[in-house]
Amino acid sequence: MSDAPRVERTESRLPIGERADGSMISLPVIRFAGGPGRELFIGVSIHGDEITGQASLWRVAAWLEQSALHGTVTAVPVMNPEGFNYNVRGIPGTTHDLNRAYPGSPDGDTHERITAAVTALARAADAAIDVHTAAHCMPYILLDPVADPALARTTEELARATGITTIEEFTSERYEATGLAASLPPAVHEAGKPAFTLELAGSGNVAWDQAEAGAVGLRNAIRHLGIVTDEREAIHGVPVHATDGHHRRAVFTERGGIVEFTVRPGDDLARGQRMGRVRDVWGRVVEEVLAPANGFVIGLTAQGATWTGGYVAEIATRD
Repeated sequence: MSDAPRVERTESRLPIGERADGSMISLPVIRFAGGPGRELFIGVSIHGDEITGQASLWRVAAWLEQSALHGTVTAVPVMNPEGFNYNVRGIPGTTHDLNRAYPGSPDGDTHERITAAVTALARAADAAIDVHTAAHCMPYILLDPVADPALARTTEELARATGITTIEEFTSERYEATGLAASLPPAVHEAGKPAFTLELAGSGNVAWDQAEAGAVGLRNAIRHLGIVTDEREAIHGVPVHATDGHHRRAVFTERGGIVEFTVRPGDDLARGQRMGRVRDVWGRVVEEVLAPANGFVIGLTAQGATWTGGYVAEIATRD
């Protein structure tokens, strides 16, 4: 008989509070426990319309149930149940972005109570992965700035072990302006533990062609932590770029209309290269959208319409 640790799967709900009608707000929690070892936290759908990671999690769960576990994987497949129920980013009727509300407050507003509960689960683990989607994108990992060199190194090692393209967050000025210091990874870093964001494709839908790539990346992270000890998998079917000092950079439009892209996620870029055109309501080309730097495309908006200051694309660049 095998002496491999038996996998115990448990499902529970973590209560947050009540809705106006008295029904309960709660977070679904799935825990896969084996023998002694490290723990990984995986959170999905803090933005309620970002759901591809849930399909990745199904695949990870099926694999874990057939594996020998030396440790624990704790997953919250829906961290924002209110947004998920209505397929919206935040909480219906509010303007709160839950991914700008960490570490939260257990006696604060509803969204702060949700993020406080998520923070507690993530900090209780040895590492955390926050799974998002970024419209029409290639899979990529975002590394937040970390002051402690040892923690920064440990975080990057875990990220690169996934096999998914790994880049750094926005440069400091935009990082602060967009409130990303109040996202989940920095809250976990404060506890001295590695954490990062995994972005997959999707915008209110499951990008089925990337669900498996996301699952492979998560399985490789679990392997890196020693929770499962089988062989690492390669990422297939999606772009993967070798990176060194690349960071995320936004691309905006100056004119209003509909944007027609001439590049795809994963394509290499040269500074000044055309990424797309903006056409006005008469069908005239009113703007050429040009790459602001050398690098490669990581994501394109799923919206057709744009305007002055429209956020239409993201690139990875070393410039």
